[in-house]
Amino acid sequence: AAIFKIKQQIPLGCIKKYFFAKGEKITQGNIAAIKRGYELASDLIKKGSLNQLSIPVPDFSQDIQEEILLNGAEAVSLGAISGGCNFISAYPMSPSTGVLIFLSQHAEEFNIIAEQAEDEISAINLAMGAWYAGARGMVTTSGGGFALMEEGVSLAGMLELPMVIHLAQRPGPATGLPTRTEQGDLELALHSGHGEFPRIIFTPGGIQDLFYLTQRAFNLADKFQIPVFVLTDQYLMDSYYNTREFKLTERDIERYTRKTKKNYKRYQR
Repeated sequence: AAIFKIKQQIPLGCIKKYFFAKGEKITQGNIAAIKRGYELASDLIKKGSLNQLSIPVPDFSQDIQEEILLNGAEAVSLGAISGGCNFISAYPMSPSTGVLIFLSQHAEEFNIIAEQAEDEISAINLAMGAWYAGARGMVTTSGGGFALMEEGVSLAGMLELPMVIHLAQRPGPATGLPTRTEQGDLELALHSGHGEFPRIIFTPGGIQDLFYLTQRAFNLADKFQIPVFVLTDQYLMDSYYNTREFKLTERDIERYTRKTKKNYKRYQR
């Protein structure tokens, strides 16, 4: 607390609340430990042996009654719903599974088809079939799972099919560390698939970005008929934030499907 310029009363208050049920002796022992640690750190800082760091401390006088509380997975899911998503397919893989769970839980409410595929290869092909049939589909996965989707990414590039790919990053290689965070998959997304074809990559930096960029991903995928990636990470996905309400009407669902004549040939241009 001393290192981060946090007033001593804040950790003391937390200790009293946390250990209240364990009795006075245990509570006082932990209070003494906090005070001693604070004193030692303060002495080292005065001697120049330790540097202080600044972190933002919440302003408890701020009125947050109108704000909402949610985690990153829920923000991505709500952005997808706001973007017109009505199909999701995935094979569970932390930390991306929260999006599949949320959309599955609200599938009936928002007229969404949610499919847990037998593997990631099936998942991306299911989503491409959904787009081909006129739906707005997405997949959600992590690094190792996305590695299996790369042939599907190439197929989307070749067919000029829209696709929204939520790639929740975790440490690799291979299975890596499912419950830890890392941002190491940018080049994986950038160069995924064989051959050259355009793609869009979004890298949200906060809870508001998660909602609005995921929402926008569906419009851009539909407009340009290309894969659009939304890159997140384990920390962002699993952390809870209070934030102002999202503006659901700020961006319309843009549809680019056009009625064609009987002999229309898509690739003869």
